[in-house]
Amino acid sequence: MFSIKTLNRKRGHILAQLTKLSFKPLVNLSEFELRTVLDSLHDIKEKFGDIKQAYFEIDNDDEFKDIEPILNKIVEDIQDFQVSGKLLLYKCSEVNKFKDNNSSEHANNVRLPEIPLPQFDRQFSNWSSFKNQFHNLIQNNPKLSDTQKLFYLNASLKGAAKQVQSPNSSNPSLRKC
Repeated sequence: MFSIKTLNRKRGHILAQLTKLSFKPLVNLSEFELRTVLDSLHDIKEKFGDIKQAYFEIDNDDEFKDIEPILNKIVEDIQDFQVSGKLLLYKCSEVNKFKDNNSSEHANNVRLPEIPLPQFDRQFSNWSSFKNQFHNLIQNNPKLSDTQKLFYLNASLKGAAKQVQSPNSSNPSLRKC
């Protein structure tokens, strides 16, 4: 059995931990950080439950009557903090679900017409248009490897432009238009 002085010190320690947690604005936390804060709060709640039980074992009713409102206030504070944290966690997970569903739906449901590869036939008047289209469709596509980009370039050339060959096919200038 603990003395009132010891229990008051333990209660003060719990209040200090709650105060420290409450100074972190929950709105600015990531989902992982929210979960961590709620886990810490759960640990604090368990420790406080043990302290509260020890207070209930006090024989002196007058001392308990003075402490009971303080204990009830701490319980309310823990519950309020827990509710606000869980609400933010729920909102955060709902936003993430919405983002995941929304991006996957758009990726799967959008059917665009096939864009034909731009063609270049070595006419200087067509070069600017070919270069812009090729850069936008092929060169700036991060999903394509350099080999695939080179293949698309070769497939885009026709006529006299296709006949031009470099003595070194690994020349870096081939990747630049």
